[in-house]
Amino acid sequence: MVTDTSVYLGNLNWVGNEFVYNAGVGMVISQQVEQNNSTVVERMKAVFERDWHSHYSKTLQPNKIPACSMHTVKEQPAASDAV
Repeated sequence: MVTDTSVYLGNLNWVGNEFVYNAGVGMVISQQVEQNNSTVVERMKAVFERDWHSHYSKTLQPNKIPACSMHTVKEQPAASDAV
């Protein structure tokens, strides 16, 4: 995720199961702009803009997005149930 002043880099997908059952790692980077040097935030923002405006990106059509309510969180077996 990139904002005007920070970047979040991590390995989690932004879906319920990832936050419930998976361990992950992430970091937030914020840097002051130094004269004649680009920051990680500026470089990541440039990558985001490049990808967002790429000929590979497509506009989402709201009537063609699968319903998220169809996806459910699967319960993990308790440790005591394991053989």
